Amino acid sequence: MPDGRNTDHEQMNPLIVSIAAALDTDNIESRIRRSPLDGIDDVKALSDETSRHLLDKMQEYLFEPTTMTLHLCTRLFRMIKRGYISRDPRLLAVKRQSLGISNFAGSKISDLPWLDSYAKCMRVEGETGTGKTHEVRNALRLIPNPIIHTENKDCGWSHFVQITWLYVVGPEIFNSPLAAASLTARLRCH
Repeated sequence: MPDGRNTDHEQMNPLIVSIAAALDTDNIESRIRRSPLDGIDDVKALSDETSRHLLDKMQEYLFEPTTMTLHLCTRLFRMIKRGYISRDPRLLAVKRQSLGISNFAGSKISDLPWLDSYAKCMRVEGETGTGKTHEVRNALRLIPNPIIHTENKDCGWSHFVQITWLYVVGPEIFNSPLAAASLTARLRCH
């Protein structure tokens, strides 16, 4: 049984095991790259209509990773994994908290408890139009979401829906440390 420290036990955490392959950054460059031309052997053999269609799709689907992509993915994937380490569902304290939360089923969001000890987030800053959103979304698409777990007696659940990540777009007004701190304080008060 895990003791709560960051040890080899995280390798057995069912919340991490379910996404371990997706969080692997060893081959991230080839995994995140995508193109509408993937799988097409002879582009010259395509009809004019198909070629135009593929050109239109290039704007939406073409993604060539940069060094920024690799850095962002590594940071993002490490953050997601760290979030799951502290909430290993096999730990007694986590089981108790989960049972406590289940008592709020059907409640309004404003009535739910705030569990800030589990909250992990990442802020990506940069000039408008530099591709921050595009980079983050391309990284997140590699992680399955949601994951449906079946019965796990070690965790004490008959089934469990794991939301692996949550993407929240923040308007520019929240792009300052003061606004972010204000929002965090308001969330904790409600």
